Amino acid sequence: MRARAVITLVLSLLLGACASTTSNINQSANAQKAAADNVQLGSFFLQKGEYEFALDKLNKALAFDPDYAPAHTVLGTLYERIGKQENAGVHYLRAAELSPDDGDTQNNYGTWLCLHGRGEKADPYFQSAINNPFYRTPGVALTNAGSCMLSIGKVDKGETYLRKALEYNADNVNALYLLADNQYRKENYLGARAFLQRYEAVGETTSTSLMLGYFIEQGLGDRKSASRYKSEIHRRFPDSPEAKQLQVINNNEPAN
Repeated sequence: MRARAVITLVLSLLLGACASTTSNINQSANAQKAAADNVQLGSFFLQKGEYEFALDKLNKALAFDPDYAPAHTVLGTLYERIGKQENAGVHYLRAAELSPDDGDTQNNYGTWLCLHGRGEKADPYFQSAINNPFYRTPGVALTNAGSCMLSIGKVDKGETYLRKALEYNADNVNALYLLADNQYRKENYLGARAFLQRYEAVGETTSTSLMLGYFIEQGLGDRKSASRYKSEIHRRFPDSPEAKQLQVINNNEPAN
């Protein structure tokens, strides 16, 4: 009878443990679902520009699950929108810590660091995104990394990132423009022209891109092409800073 009683007690304890574990799993799943639902609502309000409602839903998401990475990511975006950059950084970092294998969160935090004067710390996060075999848009992280490295003076590293970005998408307009500008700064005017022409074939014409074309052709000594860029700036963007800059340049040029 004692042996049977012991067996019954052990089975009872095991069944109780299983029930407790199942209950905990269910509670965790329910909390995560509630967090996800609130993030979805928060994202909806964020897109509509209703920031107070968005903040309320995102805070509720974290109340259900403080370690729900998407909630931290969307909160980072929200705080960026309303100008609270340090708060944004806190949440982007937390998302990156919680999701080290998620390329988007790693790229987001690397980009935030670079945009806010901390580019020297950004590269490991870009690398984490780029080297993730399951990350679907490595070209985005490569472009952001390239732009970041150029901004902190690591020109060769930045160019390497941008050229790799073009291997994923030859029509990556951001990479093409940045490479054109970088080649111009290195006084490789032919290389700059080649990248700018590729940009012009697929990208939006802006006063900035036209001005870069003007400077490149000036560097090449092609006055006819430079004049064409100048005319386009005055015709299409007469009130732009570039048009005013050209006016200053023209006024300072010696008369023939």
